[in-house]
Amino acid sequence: MAKASRAKLKGRGNDLQIWASVIPNDSFKLFLCALIFLAFTAYGCGKKQIVTHGLKYDKPLPKQSTVIPDKKIDKKNLGNMLVMTAKRQIGIPYLWGGNAPERGFDCSGLVWWVYQRHGIAIPRVTQAQQRAGRGVNDFKPGDLVFFRIEESAKGLHVGIYAEEYFFIHSAKTGSGVRVDSMLKPYWRSRFIGARRIIPEN
Repeated sequence: MAKASRAKLKGRGNDLQIWASVIPNDSFKLFLCALIFLAFTAYGCGKKQIVTHGLKYDKPLPKQSTVIPDKKIDKKNLGNMLVMTAKRQIGIPYLWGGNAPERGFDCSGLVWWVYQRHGIAIPRVTQAQQRAGRGVNDFKPGDLVFFRIEESAKGLHVGIYAEEYFFIHSAKTGSGVRVDSMLKPYWRSRFIGARRIIPEN
């Protein structure tokens, strides 16, 4: 220790040698290296790698919000109530992983939040929502409509059917929740099916 203290006075260029002399043996050095490795590994565990348009980047895993169901739930008119709740979110910005109006919505987050608001359990992500309920051809308010917007396995988009081929969805960054017509060429060419989640009488 005394030698290390004297060497430190000679300048900063010898700092690494000084600290190396302070560490007692190679086993302790290996122990420190292991701790540093574990710290960096733990830091990365809370992130998910996302691939978008061929580019890879890290984003935090989305957190699921707590939704308090509306006390005034009319089961006989549930589909229209779902549509009314979705319409009240129009203008809220798009947010990847968003599932609450105070933060923003992605497409499946909007669907999940609206249904939870009316006491209906539904999966959180689009792929799972596409397997929920049953497939239908006679669209009714509150049904889920699905579109294939990319060729990848994750290129699905979902919205809530309103009426007369209009649906409500959280579109994309810079747009957010809005109403679109399924008869527009863009959506018509990408439509792949509809699901009914609402329990039927």
